[in-house]
Amino acid sequence: GDVGFVDVKELGVGFSLLCGGNKSSKLVSGFELLDRDGKDRLNIDQLKQFFRSYLTMLSGISFLSSTRSDSNTVSKSRRAAMSQAVEHGAEWTLGHFVKFNKGKHKQHQNEN
Repeated sequence: GDVGFVDVKELGVGFSLLCGGNKSSKLVSGFELLDRDGKDRLNIDQLKQFFRSYLTMLSGISFLSSTRSDSNTVSKSRRAAMSQAVEHGAEWTLGHFVKFNKGKHKQHQNEN
């Protein structure tokens, strides 16, 4: 998304990482927040948002845990670089997810 702005659903999905429970329940909670029409599926944009949400939270936690100064402020250029890295990561993850599932779909078709 836009640097300096927060998408409420992405924030909720990201924060679900910090909640109790196993990984599967956390993923389900995030999925449900983004499943706008309640049909138990995400379109490509929603899936990318799903990946971006988790990557944003993970990068933020990683950055804050690696910060040694007393100040947790992040420069505008550093925020932009982090946002760009998350966006590229979400695109990369989405691309591999789609590629993997196309292969699984083909394999399933060949079996039938």
